[in-house]
Amino acid sequence: MGQIYRDRNKSSNTIYNTTTTGIVSKIVRKEKEEYEITITDVLNRYQVVDIIPPGLELLVLDDKSIKLDQLLTINPNSFILIDIGIIISVEKCGFKKA
Repeated sequence: MGQIYRDRNKSSNTIYNTTTTGIVSKIVRKEKEEYEITITDVLNRYQVVDIIPPGLELLVLDDKSIKLDQLLTINPNSFILIDIGIIISVEKCGFKKA
């Protein structure tokens, strides 16, 4: 989702996934409101840093186990439908029935 600019950066309306399996060892919020998420692969003993641009909401937390291609961000183009029932009493609102 989203678009890729000429400099190969992704637009902020993009979903970001993890690039490896492991443990989220550190989440750092940088100066430009972007995030650096450090993922430690315990079995192979290496770390990967995924960079998330500003304006996206994270789905991951420190010290949590994650899998390859797991979502890191919420889709900014989606929305949640909530079914709310609203009942209005016509008589209490001052309206008269026709």
